[in-house]
Amino acid sequence: MRALFRGAKDPAKQIKILQELYQVSRKEVLEVLDLKVEPRQKHRKFKYPLEMRIAVAEAARRGEPQAEIAKRFGIAKSTVYYWANEG
Repeated sequence: MRALFRGAKDPAKQIKILQELYQVSRKEVLEVLDLKVEPRQKHRKFKYPLEMRIAVAEAARRGEPQAEIAKRFGIAKSTVYYWANEG
């Protein structure tokens, strides 16, 4: 596995190829190659401003129809439902 990796032109692609070839996880490949395994970030940046999320959630909690809220803010009804039921 190490020999295959050392000769790779694109290390990132080679890791994926080795995963598929040996039917193992990315973490296992990185461990065998003695490469640092970095944890993935658990936070994400939101597409919409926090103020908008709060306004949508409050409108939904007041009982306004989700379809109307979604149309007013230009978002999907499922997003209205999700934001209203967060936290």
